[in-house]
Amino acid sequence: MIRKLQMSDREQVMRIWLSGNEQAHPFISKEYWRSNYDLVRQQLMQADVFVFETDGDVRGFIGLMDGYIAGIFVDAPYRSLGIGQQLLEYVKQTDSTLSLDVYEKNKRAVAFYVREGFSIQSEQLDEDTGELEYTMVWKETHEMSSEWERLYAAAKNALNPRRISDYVEAGQVAAALMTTSGHIYTGICIDTACSLGMCAERNAIAHMLTCQESEIAKLAVVMADGAVAMPCGACCELMMQLGEWAKEIEILTDNQKMESKRLKELFPNWWGKKGG
Repeated sequence: MIRKLQMSDREQVMRIWLSGNEQAHPFISKEYWRSNYDLVRQQLMQADVFVFETDGDVRGFIGLMDGYIAGIFVDAPYRSLGIGQQLLEYVKQTDSTLSLDVYEKNKRAVAFYVREGFSIQSEQLDEDTGELEYTMVWKETHEMSSEWERLYAAAKNALNPRRISDYVEAGQVAAALMTTSGHIYTGICIDTACSLGMCAERNAIAHMLTCQESEIAKLAVVMADGAVAMPCGACCELMMQLGEWAKEIEILTDNQKMESKRLKELFPNWWGKKGG
């Protein structure tokens, strides 16, 4: 269950806070977090802190100050179980606008917040650490264009061109798709010296299917230079085979004007019985 922080929770919460920061920010000295430990411990009772508890133990928590999220932390053994999402949904019920700061290098956190409806509003240098950080904002309602902004930002955040070995490169292209339920899934391309690679779009689809969703509403594909690209024939084919509804998937064609086309426009003569 989710409830307000109690004084007796403080040591568990601080343990999760310290280990979480050290694990999520390997680019920052551990001494930085340890030097701030006592200050954060004192501030806990001044903020609105909600904990996620099971079996009498705190598994995660969220700290809030006047609509600003100071952080969401989940104990390591319980990550990827939806606890962070539940904590975030809990505070969304009481605030129509939420903001937070997150380090640009913390790719996993940035992707999580984009997936949960936050958009990057600005970027600045954190003077204490010398690291670039984003200010991200969530509002209770989103216009249609903001969904494209979120998708484009999610794909761009996933970009990370790199050589894995003498035979494999990855991350030169990234894709982000939004399901009909509003969740965002990303994927990167994998290029190999033979035909074993995979497009970013299909990796994003695999990510979606792994999370037990299957209906795509929108898709954005972004190249290393920030330009949008169209899905290849194989990716279009896979999407068309997901269901008759797939022909209505919207594909971002211009990230400046936020223009799009339906999959049936890009793939008009599909061979399937009810396609096109």
